This record gives sequence, structure tokens and C-alpha cells, in this order.
Amino acid sequence: MSETSELSQRCERSIVLAADHVGKLRKPDVMRVMEDFFFTYGSTGELVDYITEHRPDLAAEAQACQLELVPA
Repeated sequence: MSETSELSQRCERSIVLAADHVGKLRKPDVMRVMEDFFFTYGSTGELVDYITEHRPDLAAEAQACQLELVPA
């Protein structure tokens, strides 16, 4: 399995809690997805990058959630 598909699988595993896939993710569900990813993998950077790449309209929300979970 390639590194890209492994990352995609990890991100989508958290996203599926709120939506069928990243394309159907809604803004109000981003924090729940970010929390699951953070508590599962101990980081949020990969998921923020994944959401930003696949859903630029949710990039700011993902970054805001990341700052709440992992303050600078």
C-alpha cells in the first residue's frame, strides 16, 4: 500500500464518523472528525492537509479546529 493511500485511509476512517467521504463533510462536523483523528493518531497535521487538499472550502475550519486541539 502506498503512503498516499495509507494516509487517505486514515483520514477517511475519521471522516466516515460524520460523512460518507470527504466530499460530503460538513463544516459543523469538522471538529468531531479532527478530535477523532487527534485522539487516534496523536496529531492533526495530516488531516488538516487532507481536508485542505480535498475540500479547500473547509480549510479554514480545519485549521481553526487544529488550533483548538493543539494550541501553538
